[in-house]
Amino acid sequence: MPGAEPGRDVPAYVEASFGAWARWARDRPIGKLPSPAWLMMQSKRLGLPARSTVPEAEMPPNVMAVDTCVAHLEPELERVFKVYYLKHAPAEVKAVLCRLGTRRHPNVRKFYRLLRRARLNAADEFQRIEQNLD
Repeated sequence: MPGAEPGRDVPAYVEASFGAWARWARDRPIGKLPSPAWLMMQSKRLGLPARSTVPEAEMPPNVMAVDTCVAHLEPELERVFKVYYLKHAPAEVKAVLCRLGTRRHPNVRKFYRLLRRARLNAADEFQRIEQNLD
């Protein structure tokens, strides 16, 4: 799997972009609506024209790049990534929100393992998008 090498970490500027994406998403009153990148992915899968609920002019370029990366993640990794960056809660609660265990027995270790994969995969995709923009 790309980006899953042991001991590798996400570069600081990519992590800063993840944080900017999270702040942007939490500050918007439309946080419950699907993101533009997710809508594009779903419309491609269904063969429909893409329609965005968020005007792209509102979304900064680095936030749009992270949004696209998150939309390209596997569903389980996408859920873990979003819960980690968008919810303020202890790790045990986040694990339960991601359907990893029960309230009495949350699987925190699996949550962090999936989070690491999600962050590395999103970072690889982010760097690929940046290279294509240059």
